[in-house]
Amino acid sequence: GRSGLRLVPIDHGYALPHSLEDVCFEWEFWPQAQVPYSHETRLYIAAIDAESDVQLLRAQGIELQPSSERVLRVCTTLLQKAAALGCCPADIAGM
Repeated sequence: GRSGLRLVPIDHGYALPHSLEDVCFEWEFWPQAQVPYSHETRLYIAAIDAESDVQLLRAQGIELQPSSERVLRVCTTLLQKAAALGCCPADIAGM
């Protein structure tokens, strides 16, 4: 972006679980999680392509289990739809 900042993924070791049973987002209750996404961030989110990401991982020799691929697809879709509706990160984490 113009500010010199950009979004980058951070792997905390549980980025692609096999299910969403026991997922907990510790940041859900942080004040900044209540801040709505900027227009630029919503555009970035809308452009995420889960299928391309899965293919990129495979091309790098990283083979995910089918259940983890499904979680990636579902969470990407949820993020995109919720962000497009104006939900903030805390709203999405609580879904």
